[in-house]
Amino acid sequence: MCPNLRHLEHSCRMGRHSVDACPQAASDAALIDSDPAPENAREHRVRVQISLPRRQKGPAVAILRIRRTAGRKVASLSAGAVALAGGLVLVPAAPALAVGPTVSAISPTSGAAGTLVTITGSGLDSGCVVGENGTQRPTVTFAGVAAAVTSASPTTVTATAPSQAVGSVVDVRVTDCNGLQSPVVAAARFTYVRPVVSGVSPATGSAGTFVTVSGTDLTAGCPAGTSPTVRFGVADATVVSATATSVVTRAPTGVHPGTYDVVVTDCAGSNSVTSNADHFTFTGPLVSGVSPAQGKASTQVTIAGEGFLSGCGGGVHPVVKFGTAAADTTSGSFSPSSIVVPAPPHAAGGVHVTVTDCQGDSSPTSSVDQFTYTPTPIVQSVAPASGVIGTEITVTGLRFTVGCSGSSTPTVTVGGVSASPTDVSASSLKILAPAHSAGPTSVVVSDCDGDTSPTTSASTFSYLAPEVTRVTPTHGDPGTEVKVEGSSFTSGCTADLGVALIGGEEVPLSDGVGPSDVALRFTVPTMVGGTYDVRIRNCEGDVSDAVAADKFTVTTPPGPQVTKVTPKKGYVGTQVTITGTGFLGGCGAFGSGYPLISVGDSLIVANGFDSNLVSLSGTEAVIEAPPNSAGTYDVRVTNCQGDRSLTSKADRYSYVPPSVAKVAPTKGYVGTEVTISGTGFLGGCGNPTLPFPYVSVGGALLSATGVGVVSMSDTQFVIKAPSQPAGAYPVRVINCAGDTSAVSPRTKFTYLPPTVAKVAPSKGYVGTQVTISGTGFLGGCGDPASPLSFPFVSVGGALVSATGVGVVSMSDTQVVIKAPTNAAGSYDIRVTNCSGDTSAVVNGDRYTYLPPNVTKVAPKEGYVGTEVTIYGTGFLGGCGASGNALISLGSSWVVGSGLDPNFVSISDTQVVITAPANSAGTYDIRVTNCAGDTSAVGRADRYTYLPPTVSKVAPKEGYVGTEVTIFGTGFVEGCGASGNPVISLGSSWVVGSGLDPNFVSISDTQVVITAPANSAGTYDVRVTNCAGDTSAVSPRTRFTYLPPTVAKVAPSKGFAGTEVTISGTGFLGGCAGFASGNPLISLGSSWVVGSGLDPNFVSISDTQVVILAPSNARGTYDVRVTNCAGDTSAVVRADRFTYLGP
Repeated sequence: MCPNLRHLEHSCRMGRHSVDACPQAASDAALIDSDPAPENAREHRVRVQISLPRRQKGPAVAILRIRRTAGRKVASLSAGAVALAGGLVLVPAAPALAVGPTVSAISPTSGAAGTLVTITGSGLDSGCVVGENGTQRPTVTFAGVAAAVTSASPTTVTATAPSQAVGSVVDVRVTDCNGLQSPVVAAARFTYVRPVVSGVSPATGSAGTFVTVSGTDLTAGCPAGTSPTVRFGVADATVVSATATSVVTRAPTGVHPGTYDVVVTDCAGSNSVTSNADHFTFTGPLVSGVSPAQGKASTQVTIAGEGFLSGCGGGVHPVVKFGTAAADTTSGSFSPSSIVVPAPPHAAGGVHVTVTDCQGDSSPTSSVDQFTYTPTPIVQSVAPASGVIGTEITVTGLRFTVGCSGSSTPTVTVGGVSASPTDVSASSLKILAPAHSAGPTSVVVSDCDGDTSPTTSASTFSYLAPEVTRVTPTHGDPGTEVKVEGSSFTSGCTADLGVALIGGEEVPLSDGVGPSDVALRFTVPTMVGGTYDVRIRNCEGDVSDAVAADKFTVTTPPGPQVTKVTPKKGYVGTQVTITGTGFLGGCGAFGSGYPLISVGDSLIVANGFDSNLVSLSGTEAVIEAPPNSAGTYDVRVTNCQGDRSLTSKADRYSYVPPSVAKVAPTKGYVGTEVTISGTGFLGGCGNPTLPFPYVSVGGALLSATGVGVVSMSDTQFVIKAPSQPAGAYPVRVINCAGDTSAVSPRTKFTYLPPTVAKVAPSKGYVGTQVTISGTGFLGGCGDPASPLSFPFVSVGGALVSATGVGVVSMSDTQVVIKAPTNAAGSYDIRVTNCSGDTSAVVNGDRYTYLPPNVTKVAPKEGYVGTEVTIYGTGFLGGCGASGNALISLGSSWVVGSGLDPNFVSISDTQVVITAPANSAGTYDIRVTNCAGDTSAVGRADRYTYLPPTVSKVAPKEGYVGTEVTIFGTGFVEGCGASGNPVISLGSSWVVGSGLDPNFVSISDTQVVITAPANSAGTYDVRVTNCAGDTSAVSPRTRFTYLPPTVAKVAPSKGFAGTEVTISGTGFLGGCAGFASGNPLISLGSSWVVGSGLDPNFVSISDTQVVILAPSNARGTYDVRVTNCAGDTSAVVRADRFTYLGP
């Protein structure tokens, strides 16, 4: 034992090493650590802690050396030396005071969890040696919580401050590898702090602004290369640089204008407490200047400010508006503080330029964000200020070419008519006055930016009207050539020269008497004598004013003259007064003729016999207008000298055609009574040479003598609308003069087609009585001119004639029919009246043929032949009284007729059948009615054919020939009265018929058979009924064929020839019950046949066999019985027979 060494578990065991000699020392020593040197090393060093007596000084730690000497391991201390048998023992040279580690300072003295703290002192790693797992390190605690030590030396330890509550002041202590802990000292206290924000600079700005956050402990807990996080409100900001007292960051995007707290979170997760000192105000976009401050559309404008790109990225730009006009940003340049875009088009004047960033925040308006659109082009003068078409005009002004480049030029209009400019400069251009009517107009210049000059008095150009200054000669007869002088005669003319107006007459002009624009000529037309203004109308339609210089006097030629016709228009037979002079010139002389009055080509002879002459004097003739077609005619008088009045505007009489003012009613059907109101309907009637008047309705003529006309007067016809297809037709009156009234929208009559408003009921089956309500069903009926004698109704493509059996009743507003044959579906019901017009397709005219519908099947399951009732609707749709619907179950069909053995009865809502042959399973029962429509498949129409089920087999085991009763259901389904199901046991079958020897009896719920031949084993008993369905397999439907069993052999030993009785069961299994049987009994390799033919056979029954032991060698043999089914008894101890030796 080494009494001077503490903490050693075994005598002289120094760490991992045992020694033969212990060190001697004046004090106790405690093991600290040992290096991992191998056992066979010559020397191994162990550091030990020495505890010295009080007031004794000396080293606290010594090196204990273990040396191999003369085959022995000797331990020694390093403080001194003393001889010991075979080795050297070192002892302390001087007393030493035993103390633990001491901490003199820590740095830093405050921070957050995660702060790397350097601890300075002495003896910090005492006892720490290099072991198998590396160099040991002292432990460091902050208020008892262990910290991660990153490095250690006797005087310095670095550790990471563990988590503690913010604001805590904790003691830092070091425990060396000897287990000694440094005392608590004030110098070793660490304060947990949180970041404090004391200022934000600048305090306002927009996204992207560099912001310096000042404070203390901002980087607490942050290792080198890491930074705290900074949030503006809830938005994280990007940190550019960070120290404990200052963090530089950029204001984040996505923050709307407003004031937010700037919060710093140190690397330990502690947040600064919000205060007024940490406020930062987001200003949003702010425009501080616009350059240039004025310009035109497309001017490149630089907008200075801040916060322009907040929220923008990925090619998305802010929106820039000049007033309400958005600038094109596709060609601009953008930065947070500057935007360059072209000014969009806008009216002249000042506007605010606003920027809306990608967050939707807009800059406020101010005096510094204004842009002034400079004025548009200005026309200052137009020279000359008046002229005619084609006059060269010089336009002067300002800013004509703004925005123009290359070959582009400003545009010019005169009175809205474009003119092509030449000699263009910024202040001047020339144009030729374009075509325009006389009067003042504005000359407007539009620069290449689209800005237009305003209209002012200075921009006015006046087009001159023609002016007559002289007429030569100033008088003459009709036919005289007259020269007219003046100005602007041909303005707007190209091929023509305009016309001269004299006394209301238009006379063609010709040139050849000087420049055409100032001198033209014309020939005086035939007209009544008098003084007239000669006025010129040029090709623009401008007419010269009447002036004294334009007077021309037409001299009155000799002969009759017509000066007035009253009235100026009327019809054939209208009384007309003709006023004038010289009507009776030459009359009364011997041999003179009679005056003639002509109206167009119609002549009235004033001989007293012409019925159209009322009265005649030298200055007046009264006549009844002779027959003429509608139109204007000259009324001329030829006196008795043969002189004829000249034509003039004053002698004209117009024959007015008949006029239809109103048609009432404006719509109806063939035969509708229609009143036609107007004038001139009987014009020319009463003249024996003229026919009767007619009424035309779209080409269909009604004569005044025909049956279609009810009454007739000059202002009203009442007719019955003649036959026409549906549509709008003009109503025209042809009077006796052959004149036809004009067509206008108010003179039309519309033939209405029949309309179907309602169908009731709206759904049903073939043969359902359907009432069709509407109008015009009998339109045209009874009119011999109608194309159809009877109306008819169509339902889809099925037609029902009014004379057919399908129509129950018919009136003009209602038809009752029986729905004709159609497949299920919706069809439009349309009525065609006798006019051949068919009602339009509308929502209200539809009739839906319903397919049959199966709503219930009872019972829902059964077998072939089960009586099944099918409930539903529409089973006899289209069938009449007999009914030949079809009912399908799977692929089996039942015809709804007494000829089908599976048919029982049918009505429109119920069918009773016996289920036809089908295999077991679930089938949809579908009914097809006589219209060929089949009921849809649904859950309610299903019928399940049940397979036979075997519920019990008794007995459950036996042998071939055992009578077996099988209980269950559905055994004879589909078999009729005789029944021929099949029963299977394994691969053996029994036919349910007296012809099968294994068959005993059968009913629908029970079958009795004798078990057919099968080897020993368990077999499923299954019944297949006459529908071919087989019962399912289950444990309770099994029958087990038992093998024979040998229970006893007596005697159990003997000799060959000894009578041996073998007792057991199943010996005659499969032997058909014959007493002789032919089983086999084996003893070893010897066999005895269970038959009288075998000399060793004595007797046999199902439970006992008596034999004479056949020859066998001495020994013990198993006696085994093989019955007629081929099954052999198993080997058991009870079946042994021993042959005895001699």
